[in-house]
Amino acid sequence: MPRSPSKLPTHEFLLECFDYDFETGMLFWKQRPLKHFMHCKFPDRVRASFNGNFASKEAFTAVDCGGYKRGELAGKRYLSHRVIYKLVTGEEPEFVDHIDRNKLNNKIENLRSVCHQENMKNQKMAENNTSGVTGVYKNERYGTWFSSIRNNGKTIYLGVFKNMNDAILAREVAEEEYGYHHNHGRA
Repeated sequence: MPRSPSKLPTHEFLLECFDYDFETGMLFWKQRPLKHFMHCKFPDRVRASFNGNFASKEAFTAVDCGGYKRGELAGKRYLSHRVIYKLVTGEEPEFVDHIDRNKLNNKIENLRSVCHQENMKNQKMAENNTSGVTGVYKNERYGTWFSSIRNNGKTIYLGVFKNMNDAILAREVAEEEYGYHHNHGRA
């Protein structure tokens, strides 16, 4: 099981640092108050420099190797969608799922707080899938189709079928039974 993402700054601190555009799903830097720079040798100069260079500009614009927007705040790296979720809701999320699986769509209606297991139930199809349906694969040796699903960290075998359509149906029934998101395994 992956480790939980690092704890986010307080809701109050996020409100001091960012504006959020609900239409675009983008974060913008706010003017920073002097108290944010009191640890610096010349806080007035550093504040003026920060506000002159960043205030009102988009924040967290870098895209990591996983395809998510990220940025730095108070010397730590955070993922944009996690910051947005806490900024808007005030809640610390365990994981944040992009409902439409577009990692750059950070509109709040596309984000939901989930546990790791729920997050895994809204994944795209694996790139090495050959059947076109997640959890369905062909045994070339016997010409049969296998169907399986994962739940609570365990693989559940749904059966061996003579034709692909029966294997797909078994998988669809199991996805509904185990609460998979309707986008799971779709392109």
